[in-house]
Amino acid sequence: MDIFTAIAATAELMGSPLKPEAIALMVDDLSEYDEQNLAKALKQLRQKGGRFTVSAIIDQLPDSSGYPSPEEAWNALPKSEYESGFVCQPMMDGWGACSDSLSRNDYIGARMAFIERYKKSVSDEKFAGGKPSFWYLPPDIGTSEQNELAKEQAIVQARTKGWIGTEQTQGAMNQLNGERVTTPNVRIEQSNGAEKYLTQEENKDQVKGLKKLLSPMLVDNGSQTTEKQ
Repeated sequence: MDIFTAIAATAELMGSPLKPEAIALMVDDLSEYDEQNLAKALKQLRQKGGRFTVSAIIDQLPDSSGYPSPEEAWNALPKSEYESGFVCQPMMDGWGACSDSLSRNDYIGARMAFIERYKKSVSDEKFAGGKPSFWYLPPDIGTSEQNELAKEQAIVQARTKGWIGTEQTQGAMNQLNGERVTTPNVRIEQSNGAEKYLTQEENKDQVKGLKKLLSPMLVDNGSQTTEKQ
């Protein structure tokens, strides 16, 4: 079945029959796209329903520029301080537009705001000749073991989706393996001359205590912190 016939049949099935002149215009608007992908897009549109427009068809097409589809980007977006994943700039732009709704647990409103802003950001980047660049956004909350596992899963997912290449994947895995190396215990000398080795957690507690002791001796001088005289 050629694209002209497929569009005509799809429009009729979706309750929006078109005149031959309108179908010819749609075929012309879609002429730059692969016919096999167009056939799949029309099938998806018939199954999903909704308005039958050129824009609706294009939304179902795979994006050869490398940007995730709006739905794929929304599903992959970290939506809380516990979540992590690889993101690109349009996804972060979309997050900025939907963060207020997310804070109110309004996921329907958040999704709508995200997709609207994401589409605009992707369109702007494409117009400027840009390509998507992905980076890892870590969680704000979680144990080191949980964060390492989350990052490993995110790397695998991003590589599977084709968001990151072999070199970036290897670099991310090397960095992850480096983070898993235990920092050497810190040696301190006790008042009796004996040596003690602090664990990482004990060392963190020591640093916190030291900062607390020093804080009364420090004053804020503009953008710099100086020692009291």
